[in-house]
Amino acid sequence: MKVNRVELINVLEKVAPALGFNALVPEFQCFQIYGNKVQVTDGAMLAEATLPIDLGFTCAVIGGPFLNLLKGLEEEYIELLYEDDNIVVKTNKVKGTFAVSSAVGIKEIPQHKSHIISSGSLPDLIEGFAFCKDSVSKDATSGPCQGVGIRRTHLFSTNRFRIASWELVRGLSFECSVPLKFVDVVEKNQENTLQLYYAEPEKTLVMILQDGTSFSSSVFSGEYPDLEQYFPTKDSFEQIEFSGEVVSTIDRHISFLSRIDMIDKEVDIKILGSKCSLESKDAELGSLVEEVDVVNKNNCEVQFRVNPMFLKGVVDKFLAIKYYKEKGLILFGGDKMRYLIQDREE
Repeated sequence: MKVNRVELINVLEKVAPALGFNALVPEFQCFQIYGNKVQVTDGAMLAEATLPIDLGFTCAVIGGPFLNLLKGLEEEYIELLYEDDNIVVKTNKVKGTFAVSSAVGIKEIPQHKSHIISSGSLPDLIEGFAFCKDSVSKDATSGPCQGVGIRRTHLFSTNRFRIASWELVRGLSFECSVPLKFVDVVEKNQENTLQLYYAEPEKTLVMILQDGTSFSSSVFSGEYPDLEQYFPTKDSFEQIEFSGEVVSTIDRHISFLSRIDMIDKEVDIKILGSKCSLESKDAELGSLVEEVDVVNKNNCEVQFRVNPMFLKGVVDKFLAIKYYKEKGLILFGGDKMRYLIQDREE
């Protein structure tokens, strides 16, 4: 059967974020093909899309190698065959054979729309997700803190050393903790989202795209902690102001850390007197250290670690931090967006 290679890749890439990497459960690594449908699940997230053509067979094929071969070809059309329990990809020069297994069976995307997030609320929610995801915990034992917490009027995240808070323009009627993987999918597809809703009985978030592609994700179980209590309420802080040159300096550190995953990028900040030093480290490249001027009227000594991508976005808006010396806390932002960092994070 002749198949348009680019059209097929576009569909598979759309659902690929739901592929898993658990070698013990092959199903989690597979594209599950059902004629003109494809499903992918990693056990928590489920994605479903319509293929450009009915392939006429039902099976499961390991996703990564299959997609990589398709992307490595140049031909506009390829031969895609199902024979002898294999999927065969053929061009004039290349033949790729992939062993398949029986598809597990179509899983249902939850249809009970307990809480629909209005289209007007989506941009604010997605911007809040982007703001909070940097401080989500990477500790697999931290329960709901592994995601961005929705607490009706606010979004929260924490990794014990940092707390992010985003006030929603319109509060939501439910509470849950959203896995980072689903947050990334929502961000990536924000321009093409038709609907986002929460299915209460299944404790599942569902996103439907304009072309009918669907994503659903279980949320983390457990009660998200009340983080509001940790933000300083008094005005006893020292304000430290950055100069405009800090933005271009941060850009250089982002470039220096280009080989590191976005969420793992880190820069060490040390403020002493009127100088602020920024240091980034790469295992192979070594370190990059630069200094910028700050206005630090009380000569506070401040040290913390932060994601430079996040720092650029915040400094662009505020060009200042509040330092609560007694508590050893640094606060970026204002009423809508707040980012709290522990001094001398180790």
